[in-house]
Amino acid sequence: MAENQQKGAVIIGEGVVIKGVISTVGDAVILGEVEGEVNAREITVGETGRLKGRVVAEIANVHGVIHENLKVNASLLLGKSGRIFGTVEYAEIEIERGGEIVGTLIQATPQNGSGNHGSS
Repeated sequence: MAENQQKGAVIIGEGVVIKGVISTVGDAVILGEVEGEVNAREITVGETGRLKGRVVAEIANVHGVIHENLKVNASLLLGKSGRIFGTVEYAEIEIERGGEIVGTLIQATPQNGSGNHGSS
């Protein structure tokens, strides 16, 4: 039974408002509103989710709205309903038609050194 449960998973439900710091070694699913800082292995911002503050994750799936700073160490998926306003640092990115970023994009050097671009 415990084998199927994910360690450190956090779900902020629709209609819930959190102000402060959320830090987990697992996944964070944001369907409500968070103002502050979120650190997670994987973060999913649902269509009803809104985040304002600094977000750091290995993997991010954004279908809602993020304001300020987003740092994704591996892959970022910006869904068709996703909106990001601010600085976005990523290793890999996929943007569905309709997804929107207003701000600065910074492609981080892949940690394995296999990048195919010389200078930025």
